[in-house]
Amino acid sequence: ISEDGGFIVKTPDYKSSDNLQLRKVDAVIDANGDLIAEVKTHFTGTSQDLQHELMYDASKEEREKYLNNALSLPTYSVEKNEYHETKGRIPAIDEYLKIRSQNYASVTGRRIFIVPNLFNHGRKLSADKPRQFEIEFRHSFRDVDTINIKIPDGYAVEAMPKDVAIENNFGKYSISYKVSGSTIYLLRVNEHNTGIFPVSEYNILLKFYEDIYKADRAKIVLVKKE
Repeated sequence: ISEDGGFIVKTPDYKSSDNLQLRKVDAVIDANGDLIAEVKTHFTGTSQDLQHELMYDASKEEREKYLNNALSLPTYSVEKNEYHETKGRIPAIDEYLKIRSQNYASVTGRRIFIVPNLFNHGRKLSADKPRQFEIEFRHSFRDVDTINIKIPDGYAVEAMPKDVAIENNFGKYSISYKVSGSTIYLLRVNEHNTGIFPVSEYNILLKFYEDIYKADRAKIVLVKKE
């Protein structure tokens, strides 16, 4: 609203490159399947909204209760959490978590089964009923997870998932693995686009989510050396 009347203006759009979640995980798994992980995550744009609420709208007890129920680990505790905010045109928050998870990996005889994608798991969409309306995504984002997992002494990788790369109108997804010495390296990139998509593309979206769901939960098998 100005002296010469009111005008409709468009506020700036946040692109996927503005809504980032950049996560670096350094983890250790022992021969019992127990996990200790240090998690450093840089959130920007709308991707930092939840962390902003944890910093300013939650008490220490509420924040710890949330963090100890929010992650997709079977049994775990967040032993330490820290936050640092950087204000600016694109707001940013850095989060540090130290996490301990008992029996994260399954131990069976000489083998240990690990899901190396520790924290960022996709979800499935419903295919029960035919889609009737257009598909609209109002929020774009880009998640990058770099995960390093040190495996226990005396074990070697017996089986590893294949790398996956998917790209379509809805976004891009890739996950890749590498082993060097006693460390597993994982890189996961998940980028979703904004837009309005026709009903005819719903099956493509279903498969996109289904493929991500499976890739995110793939396991690595370790075997004890003779």
